[in-house]
Amino acid sequence: SKDQNGNLQTSDDTTVVTVSLATGTGTLQGTKQVTVTGGVATFVGLSYNTAETISLNFSGDGLTVGPSTSITVSTAAPFQLVIHTQPSSTATAGQPFETQPIVYEVDQYGNLETGDNSTVITASLGSGNGTLRGTTTAALSGGVASFVGLADNTAGIISLNFAGAGFTAGPSNNVFISPGPAAQLVIQTPPYATVTAGKPLTDPIVINEVDQYGNIETGDNSTVVTA
Repeated sequence: SKDQNGNLQTSDDTTVVTVSLATGTGTLQGTKQVTVTGGVATFVGLSYNTAETISLNFSGDGLTVGPSTSITVSTAAPFQLVIHTQPSSTATAGQPFETQPIVYEVDQYGNLETGDNSTVITASLGSGNGTLRGTTTAALSGGVASFVGLADNTAGIISLNFAGAGFTAGPSNNVFISPGPAAQLVIQTPPYATVTAGKPLTDPIVINEVDQYGNIETGDNSTVVTA
């Protein structure tokens, strides 16, 4: 601390000086209160976990100073992948999910790795049947991997996993895939090849109504099939 003429108050060994954020959205870490020694408050161990530009204020003994010069806090090393946008909870077989997944690469504090524009993230089935269709890879752009055209031809429940740069994320939320429009009838259980006159041709003859991918139209409980 100094007097009105700028002289250091060397006899002051009691005033407590507190540091706080002048600008910034996160939380200042470390020892934020220091007692002056010979009029000097020396702060050590201050840190900040949010990647952004901040400045500091200081106060003590009814006096304040600040804001300080700006401090640019950069992201730490990549730490994990996180699913920022989940895929649609429902979809139709063969049709791209209405909401496509978006994956972030972040540091251990959750800061987006905005400097990564090259890492390739791969999507795969975490659970469920069939083959994941569409563009299953996406390169990070500013730490963000945005997938397009992902779909699955098999009706059922699936989830997705994501991997890249030695990290994984997933499984995603479940995606309930319904059959597409009815495309044809198929004979599931055919009649016997040979029968005796008056005996049943088979017991039973089973006909499936399916979409273009062979998924049974489980929601159809009204169509009449005639032999």
